[in-house]
Amino acid sequence: KLKINQQKIIKNIKIDSKLMKSLTTLKSTLLFFYTASDTSVSGWTLSYSRVIPRTRRHHGSSHLSMQDLVNDDTKFNPPLESSESSDSFSFDERYPGGELVGSTGKIGSFLLHRLNRQSSRFFYASKYPQSLNVAATPRGVAPGCLSPPNTPIYACIPSSSIQDVWESTVPHRRDDLVFICNCVPSRHLSFVCSEENDEENSDFSVVVPHFGVPHIRPSSERISLTPVVHTSAKSPPTVIYGKHANTLAELFRNDDIPVQIVRSPQDIQVAAVRKLLWASLMWLICHDNGDSSPLTVREAHEKKASDLERLVEEILPYLKMLSVEPWTNREELVKDEESHWEYTSIGTVETIVEYLKAYSMSLSNGNVTPSKDLAMVEIQERNILFIALKMMTACTTENLPSDFHTDMIRRVIGEEKFQKCLEDVNTTKNISRKATRTQTSQRVRCVSSDLEFLVHPTEVNKNTFLESESGVNRSVVIIGAGMVGSSIAYHLSQQPGVQVTVVDQRLNILPNTQDEIIDPGIATSSTFAWLNANDKSPLSYMHLNKMGMESWRRHVLLKDLPVWCGSIVRKKCQQDGEIDVEKLLTTEKNKSHYSRIGPLTAEEASRLEPGVAFKSPTTQATDDATSTENQNEELYFYPEEGHVNPVSAVKSLRQAANANGVKFVGGIQPHELMRDNINGKVNGVKIKLQGSENLEVMSADIVVISAGANSSEPILGIGSDRLPLLYQPGALAYVQNPSSGIDVDKRLKRIVVDTISQSHILRRRDGTLVIGGGQLVVGGSEDLALDRQSSDSLMSNGTELDDKLVGETMIDSVASNIAPLELLVEAKINGDAVRISRANRPMPSDGLPVVGAIESGLYVTVSHSAMTLGLVLGELSAHEISRIIRGHDEPNDENLYGFKILDSYRPHRFWKRHSQ
Repeated sequence: KLKINQQKIIKNIKIDSKLMKSLTTLKSTLLFFYTASDTSVSGWTLSYSRVIPRTRRHHGSSHLSMQDLVNDDTKFNPPLESSESSDSFSFDERYPGGELVGSTGKIGSFLLHRLNRQSSRFFYASKYPQSLNVAATPRGVAPGCLSPPNTPIYACIPSSSIQDVWESTVPHRRDDLVFICNCVPSRHLSFVCSEENDEENSDFSVVVPHFGVPHIRPSSERISLTPVVHTSAKSPPTVIYGKHANTLAELFRNDDIPVQIVRSPQDIQVAAVRKLLWASLMWLICHDNGDSSPLTVREAHEKKASDLERLVEEILPYLKMLSVEPWTNREELVKDEESHWEYTSIGTVETIVEYLKAYSMSLSNGNVTPSKDLAMVEIQERNILFIALKMMTACTTENLPSDFHTDMIRRVIGEEKFQKCLEDVNTTKNISRKATRTQTSQRVRCVSSDLEFLVHPTEVNKNTFLESESGVNRSVVIIGAGMVGSSIAYHLSQQPGVQVTVVDQRLNILPNTQDEIIDPGIATSSTFAWLNANDKSPLSYMHLNKMGMESWRRHVLLKDLPVWCGSIVRKKCQQDGEIDVEKLLTTEKNKSHYSRIGPLTAEEASRLEPGVAFKSPTTQATDDATSTENQNEELYFYPEEGHVNPVSAVKSLRQAANANGVKFVGGIQPHELMRDNINGKVNGVKIKLQGSENLEVMSADIVVISAGANSSEPILGIGSDRLPLLYQPGALAYVQNPSSGIDVDKRLKRIVVDTISQSHILRRRDGTLVIGGGQLVVGGSEDLALDRQSSDSLMSNGTELDDKLVGETMIDSVASNIAPLELLVEAKINGDAVRISRANRPMPSDGLPVVGAIESGLYVTVSHSAMTLGLVLGELSAHEISRIIRGHDEPNDENLYGFKILDSYRPHRFWKRHSQ
């Protein structure tokens, strides 16, 4: 009998090449026992993979880490021993398969789906994955900061973006980059080994793909939710070179994609040049069909074989020039015992035409037409490259001689567009191999969360009015001390030379003793505090929320506060007659970006949460009522989600900020903003102290508005015309969970959300049950369909309901639809155990956050989901405010400044729409 406990395996095992065969045999033995055993027996879990030899210059020996023991398709992450404690959380458990850049493209979407395939049945009640296998790196986040070292960073990007991605990547992770694109190494990667770059960690990987991923075209008659790949056994092999070659080969072979690993830099160069020729010629010859519809590649080979051969013969001299261009100082990689086919030369006209046909016919049997639009976007790096080489050979940039290839381009795209394509070539007398470098993004490391984000390239503005003087501190006044305002204050307190004051209308905002209870703010005190990115759209907003969750897991001050217990969510599934195909495809695509297990059976849901029994809303709760399996309903488990006590979080932020010199002043009512008489810049705020009619002046270099639902007050300078907020009132009921009389196994462990009965419940660390009723608003564009009046049933015939009645209503809904626990019945009888909180939730009119400078001296940060986003938005806002003060950033007309991940959330989007 074989028993394996993952958590007892030593995380780092040093081996040498002589042990490779033994370890491979051991893996096969383990696989035999794994597949032969009954996987329903609890008590052991097995994850496995090939042993991947990797040579590390700085180690001097082969090194194998636990991250290498990951199989691409059956990997299941090590679980947390305790569902409620974050103490056992280890960063190494996050994204053990690496990261992927370019996840929204065709190849990127395909690979992310394959890498994050989950076994929805293989989990136990207290054991579940704490992350996907591979992270989709959001736009604006530095690649390499989410996953462990020595795991691949898949870059499925246009070749023109290679250098930007390289320089945006965390430096010590650059040797983990895997470029999967139609690039020519000598043209796109030579900068890595150039004298000015002088990079030591250039042990990256390159893939020349010989497979296709078609666009999914939704149809009400047939829906294919699983990404498919176009390839065949007769296709030219996908060629792989570099550090992660073995991992990539195994990944592709799982989809029956022919693969060849090459060991010489020149071999991958030749393979890339051949692929470039296919990308340059096949779209051109398919669309050179007059006014008729473009040909498929099969038709092109059948009807225009002579034209294709003529094009190859004409371009062959320049193919040979490209194929021998050097691009790296690396020596040939050490070959192993397996024989590898090598690209030793570019070939003859006959062999090249044969290659072009073999690749064409592997793509859906040749029934595809290459995209003209995509070719036009990349034409400078395709066809124009061969024209440039021809001009360089002729030592001229003028009087371009006519040839078959050039004449065909003119016919297909038109003379005007052709001449425009030649402008960049003709303006340079000396055509060089090296592409002109563009200014790339700059990385900024957020110390508190240990994440790195990208900012737009800027230069210090020496003439800005906020340029710091030697020894002079700059002042910031923050209006609002809720979760967002307190987070900004704490993170600003870590910036040198900034004096911060936080004002709030509430009184008890800073505790005098450690045990004293504070007032966290109106909306903060009434939040469900569900840390999630569940069903949030668009995808960029989901990614921002995932970064918010990641900040909570890593934050140096608050990482121990959240309870990462996972969420069980019941949803209504779409019926055949009401299927929204586009939404269904979007949901399926987003599954690869966010952990979701299911749909679950009632038994599986019960194993995850024994204290919950979902009932159909149409079923009356009776003593003998049992959970209902309804075909119109689906249950899902979201293992990465958690919750946090908002009072504890805000209290910790305020205390730490105060210890760093931040002043908190309560009982303050802002009266109006102050402006400079000359340039109109905001330079402070006039305030009223509670109980006083006298105005006082608080001067500041920057005023920050983070007042939640009150942020659109006209007195704050961003009235409803400039910052439209929806009216979204909500209420929560709090029930003290009695410790006696309740079966420990039936105490609530997960977050439970029922979107059908519009009820949700969770249990905090201190045992308090938090119960919500009505529409659970998550933010994002999906909430635009909501009425501007909240759907929460807090008003009846224009009269606000009594707190006791509101609490009883929510408890009844939870007890009858989710958790028929005795404690809820007891709480209803014992009114003292129930407490109600209400608040108007901050919600911009488009459902998305508002972050950035409104005008000179005025900055705003307002968002729904403030608990999920509070830490990441607070830290990013603090960095931007600090950079503005020091003259690094000043918003321009396009508002492109600061962090790229915040581009979609700038406040100027509202008055741009208003002017339109």
